[in-house]
Amino acid sequence: SNVVGQALPGKPADEAGIRQGDRIVEINGRKVETWEQITNSIHKNPGKEVQLTVVRNGAGKKIEVTPVYDEKNKIGLIGMHPSTNRPGFIGAVKLGTVQTYQTLALTLDFLGKMFTKEVPLGELGGPVRITSELGKAAEMGPFYLLSFAGFLNIQIGLFNLLPIPALDGSRIVFLAFEGLRGRPVDPTKENFIHLVGLGLLLLLIVVITYRDIVQILS
Repeated sequence: SNVVGQALPGKPADEAGIRQGDRIVEINGRKVETWEQITNSIHKNPGKEVQLTVVRNGAGKKIEVTPVYDEKNKIGLIGMHPSTNRPGFIGAVKLGTVQTYQTLALTLDFLGKMFTKEVPLGELGGPVRITSELGKAAEMGPFYLLSFAGFLNIQIGLFNLLPIPALDGSRIVFLAFEGLRGRPVDPTKENFIHLVGLGLLLLLIVVITYRDIVQILS
């Protein structure tokens, strides 16, 4: 949903004039359709004025609001919650499809930028950071927790399809290779490749976990 269910009294959203029932359709000129898109834009702009285009009583209205910086969660917040109106079955399927597509696109874009070094490897997070982010999402409410859980599941599923030894993606590559050559790959060699890949993945997890712990402690 992109409809405001509540603007908390005294918070930036309320002071800027956002009201219950407002439908947010644009943020800084960019179209938004889901609450996840809205919160992502707000979270990324602490202390910076953000222009929202809302539809109220059938008429468009532009509202400027400045997210306050949340020291604990390191994000911008304006103090509003989405409408809890439940969509019908068709609406729920449509919303789920749109959000899944957006998450896949975001993940693929991140992976692409990581391989081209536009995004540093330091942006990768391991189990410690994931647990930390889950805690933050839980503090913000059930909607954010469930959204993060869905986002995380999609990312894990997509990562598992990468052609990296020990992951399902590499198994698909082996099956395709066997189909092209007309005979199976030597199981001993394939198992060795998967074992090496698993070892490298475990090493990567250890390194990322160590770095996450250091970042939290510092």
